[in-house]
Amino acid sequence: MENSKYLISEELKIKDVLLSLGELEDNILFVINKNRQLIGSITDGDVRRGLLKGFNSSDSINKIVHKAPKFINIDDYQIKEIIFLRKNNYKVIPVVNNENIVVNILNFRFQKSLLPVDAFIMAGGIGSRLK
Repeated sequence: MENSKYLISEELKIKDVLLSLGELEDNILFVINKNRQLIGSITDGDVRRGLLKGFNSSDSINKIVHKAPKFINIDDYQIKEIIFLRKNNYKVIPVVNNENIVVNILNFRFQKSLLPVDAFIMAGGIGSRLK
């Protein structure tokens, strides 16, 4: 998967999250277990709030992970969901299958559509202008 830089193991520490977030333009990481199932998300804001609560950099990321991240189910989604996510400024979204395993990461800064086509041609009429 080309966007695996957005995935981190649930076994990491907060300091590992800080290092990983520092390498990304987008400030979000998705936490997965050893079976690649989506556990949650972590942003730099989650890290700041955790540190303010008294957690330290050697604590587990499970203490700061957001357990209900937005995601798209590859087998059951509607275009309305994608429009909603884009309108609400979600830039990076995990795509999961029915077992909640992350199969892709969408980055709307680079990928403009989820339609399974590279081009779309609309044609109609009887062709009288092209005779």
